[in-house]
Amino acid sequence: MQKAEQKKGWPLQFSFLEMPPYSFSVPASVLGISIFLALTFIAILAIGWLLADLVSGDEKRAAEAAKAALPILAGAIGLPLIIWRLRLFDRQTRISEEKTQIDREIHYTSIFSRAIEQLGQTREMKRTLQSPTGSVDTAMTVPNIEVRLGGIHSLSRLAEESQRDREKIGNILRSYIRENSWSDRSGELTSKPDWSRNFVWGWAYKLDRGPANREAQEKRDAWIASTEEKVKELAQWAAQIPETRVDVNEAADALAGQMISNPQSTKSIFYECLFVGRHFNQGLLSLVNFRRCTFVRCNFNAEQQSRLKIDDSLILDSDFDCAESNIDISNSQLSEVVFRGTDGSRLNLSWCDVYSTRLSGAPSVINLSGSTIYRLRLLGSRKDQTDQSTTIDLSDSIFVSSVLKRITLSSDSDLYFATAHGTTIDQVDLSAVTRCDQESLSAVTANGQTIHPNANERPLSWPKYEPNGSP
Repeated sequence: MQKAEQKKGWPLQFSFLEMPPYSFSVPASVLGISIFLALTFIAILAIGWLLADLVSGDEKRAAEAAKAALPILAGAIGLPLIIWRLRLFDRQTRISEEKTQIDREIHYTSIFSRAIEQLGQTREMKRTLQSPTGSVDTAMTVPNIEVRLGGIHSLSRLAEESQRDREKIGNILRSYIRENSWSDRSGELTSKPDWSRNFVWGWAYKLDRGPANREAQEKRDAWIASTEEKVKELAQWAAQIPETRVDVNEAADALAGQMISNPQSTKSIFYECLFVGRHFNQGLLSLVNFRRCTFVRCNFNAEQQSRLKIDDSLILDSDFDCAESNIDISNSQLSEVVFRGTDGSRLNLSWCDVYSTRLSGAPSVINLSGSTIYRLRLLGSRKDQTDQSTTIDLSDSIFVSSVLKRITLSSDSDLYFATAHGTTIDQVDLSAVTRCDQESLSAVTANGQTIHPNANERPLSWPKYEPNGSP
């Protein structure tokens, strides 16, 4: 193993003296000029005294004066020459430093230009296609991944050395990720999935007003059937797309490394990117946010994140590790998503379409307000494992075919959801809940171990409370 390189240089640095503030430079200059004038005056007096001895006629005094005058004359002549030479050397040093800086900028520009060219490098790949008339050799242009990786690493190294280019390099890397994440290794663009939101408020509002409305029930059943079909289509689309190219992943890692080396930088935003099979570690998630992105088969290690924000995005067949984290997902679509270890976390899934999603653990806050929720499984921890209560906001949400199990809701919870159908609450403690009406409680199915709110009567459709009964 090689020894760590020892640090070199003087322990004291005098860079302060290069560009001192006026409060220091002005008094120092006045003091230096005063000392110089005083020494000049003394020198003139000494020369006058020596000249007086030389012309006095006393040979002994004249000889001693001549001996003393030689060093003074040498200093009087040599000192200006030394000062002039030092001034000339300082000027040459500055010119050399300026030339070095110019050469460095030219070198940086050369690296930057060459790296940009490498990011767009392609190569021809020959393919043989079979046709009814025989085989046909064709050539297609594909991204040159190896050369592009070299360009990404060059930009990453340049960002470490050139502070003035960091922001520009960061913008280039983000643009590269956005433009290339939707292409596979052959350069073929991946088609974007069609997730058109089905209008639900029409039948939901009618069912809220009249649960026996036949027309609304038929529209609800049609919506459930179309939603099931949409979930299957999304699963089929997600299964056939390849994982994100290695150069795109390297660009994302390079951008994160650049931000780590610059602690003053703000969070970066990935915009309109596609990530397939990507593992997002804690370091990367602490530095970036996402907007209008698509995630497929991704893993988010979001534990202890201060705030992870994902907005207007599509998340398919992915999972989050989110203990003691703050995750904000809004105006997005989620299907086949798993949130694991949510103990102590804050989850915001407001105004989302949440389909076939599972949450496990005991989060401190869950915000599902305004969301359309289909086949959600919220499975809390066993009571012998935690005594933490959960604040859940279901205001204006639509709950269909979902399950809430083994959770204790706090007094700040809001259960004024728009409508619920086929939703079950199992071993749920609602005793502290105050924001809930009798109709909302009657719309869900409960078991004997579910505790109704103290502010409401136990719905007649619920079985009698049996704390020790079977789940």
